[in-house]
Amino acid sequence: MKLPLKVNLVEVGPRDGFQAVSGFIPTTEKEKIVRGLHNSGLSRLEITSVVSKRAVPQLSDARSIIQVGNQLDTCLTQVLVPNVKYAERAIDFGAKKLVFVLSASPSHNYRNVRLSIKDSLTELREVLSLHPSNASLRVNIATALDCPFEGMTPSSNVTNLIEKILTMSSDIELAICDTTGRCTPDKVAQLFSHLISVFDDQDWVFHAHDTFGTGVANCLAAWHEGIDTFDCSVAGLGGCPFAPGSSGNVATEDLVWLFEAMSVDTGVQMERLLEVANQVERIPTALTGGRVRHALNNQQNQTRLGVS
Repeated sequence: MKLPLKVNLVEVGPRDGFQAVSGFIPTTEKEKIVRGLHNSGLSRLEITSVVSKRAVPQLSDARSIIQVGNQLDTCLTQVLVPNVKYAERAIDFGAKKLVFVLSASPSHNYRNVRLSIKDSLTELREVLSLHPSNASLRVNIATALDCPFEGMTPSSNVTNLIEKILTMSSDIELAICDTTGRCTPDKVAQLFSHLISVFDDQDWVFHAHDTFGTGVANCLAAWHEGIDTFDCSVAGLGGCPFAPGSSGNVATEDLVWLFEAMSVDTGVQMERLLEVANQVERIPTALTGGRVRHALNNQQNQTRLGVS
């Protein structure tokens, strides 16, 4: 297999990361972070989610953030929605690409969106009929590898769910999500190898969490199976509120450093990204992760102090 020499990094910090921060982040600060991420070279951003303001007050400023995202040249911005009601609202706010989420495990799907998988699929069909024509709908398959309530997810659950999704439309981007971060590289490789053999010419994204420190290794395993698009979060910020114990997504800086060191192009300028990551780390109540940020900051500090 010819391995990808360029990867696409989808920055999800402004949505997946911010929703895990308990204290409200001022909208102006969110806007500054979004612009900074784009200026670092990231060309795909998941900027917010349109959901219940009561359930996720952190994202109650979605309309303003979507408008900022639409001002970014050469940037594909996406907005997560849980059902058709909020999809309609997101489109009204100006969203150009929607992300619909459902789970491969019934327990997590109900806790996450308060729907059965069957009902989520009904909602998905309606969302597809509304989706703007300038971009394909993305569907996140949560708990595709492991569920916090049911344990390891059988690959047949994932395959059967994807088959039902693709009967609605072949023009869908699918994201395989390790929601709990408990999965290991061998399981990631096995699942992608299986999915690629079953579904020809399908576009895949891998969404990893770093709860047990395997996020980067899992992304590398997916890359070895030919996957070239990865979700990541600046400063490793994030964590699913409906997956107890899960920590943040794999840190954007960690993936940029890894792939660039392997001569795999990310299009990201690390120095600019590091500035944003350090800004995110200073957000009150933010739980950050990753390793590269600390290593590079230490190198810079030692250089300023003249330490060798």
